[in-house]
Amino acid sequence: MFLELKSHITNIKQSCGGSGTCTAKLNQATNTVEPPCTSTSGSSDSHEPSLGLAKAQDSLMERLLVGNIQGLYPKTNQSKLPFLRELSSKEDFMIIALTETHLSAVVKEAEMNIPNYTSFRTDRKARTHGGTITYLRNDIASNANMVLSYSDGHIGLQEIHIQVCNMFFLNCY
Repeated sequence: MFLELKSHITNIKQSCGGSGTCTAKLNQATNTVEPPCTSTSGSSDSHEPSLGLAKAQDSLMERLLVGNIQGLYPKTNQSKLPFLRELSSKEDFMIIALTETHLSAVVKEAEMNIPNYTSFRTDRKARTHGGTITYLRNDIASNANMVLSYSDGHIGLQEIHIQVCNMFFLNCY
């Protein structure tokens, strides 16, 4: 497993021209992959710990925001969605991938709207909590489609094919 992971990271690094600016880091002590620190300014501070969100910039994917939102529904968590709307307008993320959205079928797409983004969501079936939502910037969402949306009450995932980047994006909880 360790060698497969190391090989996968090496392949990603090579696809970025070997610069290391879009690779995840392999923590050999814990045998885990750490999120990429991709700032080209030399700063290794690519995380915002107060938000619990990791973002990658200037990488193969341009801009990415990933986080466990622990409830996104606007009637119970009124500050989270406005915060994401403001942040996305300032940062112009390509992809915003959130887990543990706590959404259900009664929450309409219009309530979860972020301007200039298209949402793809998978709500947890037969249980509360869980769920995933992926927002794609409209310029890439027009060339994207959900390949897989799955929830069994324990696992929720979505796989989105983004043709303009020739990539598959997986958001899993």
